[in-house]
Amino acid sequence: MPVNIEQQSGDVLYQRELYRGLTRLHWDLRDAAVLSLLDSGDKYVVDLGCGEGITLQRMFLRFPDKKLLGIDRMPENGLATRQFHNKS
Repeated sequence: MPVNIEQQSGDVLYQRELYRGLTRLHWDLRDAAVLSLLDSGDKYVVDLGCGEGITLQRMFLRFPDKKLLGIDRMPENGLATRQFHNKS
């Protein structure tokens, strides 16, 4: 799936493929900030604009007892999220 909705042609880009180097550092810091906002008493978490579910994956690993829901504008991203989650 495209990294953004405007990409109409060319090779398909996946966020996970771009998730290295300085980009990885950025997402690691961002995810740490997001995860720090979750309370252990929270039962449900909704990730709006979840993309391919990289942050959802981290939430699941850290809080396996929570009910997680990822919503994205691009249906392909939801499919990628489910496919990756089913592999792990």
